[in-house]
Amino acid sequence: MRYDQAIDAFRAFLKDYPDGRYAHIAQYWLGEANYAQRRFKEAVVDYQKLIDQHPNSPKRAEAMLKIGYSHFELGETEKARATLEQLVAAYPQTTEAGQAQNLLQKMRANTAR
Repeated sequence: MRYDQAIDAFRAFLKDYPDGRYAHIAQYWLGEANYAQRRFKEAVVDYQKLIDQHPNSPKRAEAMLKIGYSHFELGETEKARATLEQLVAAYPQTTEAGQAQNLLQKMRANTAR
């Protein structure tokens, strides 16, 4: 895969069209490209920009889920838990909320041991 090329292209697009119709999509895929490469810190920053700069984006729940997953992968369990709980509260009937619940249950099971 050509993730680095994709990252460069998404960054260039966002530089040229920061308020464009598809800016939120480019921002999301920038996060996805970093996440796929296991660059979790960069992914968190990119997903958070989507949430902060595009409050009406339909990608918000997905971005929150991936932020939670990224924190989990980084061993930042409290940050992961807080983000996942926030996702469940904000978007309770979504697939992403269900996925968040699954990871939260797994985290609870691991702490109970």
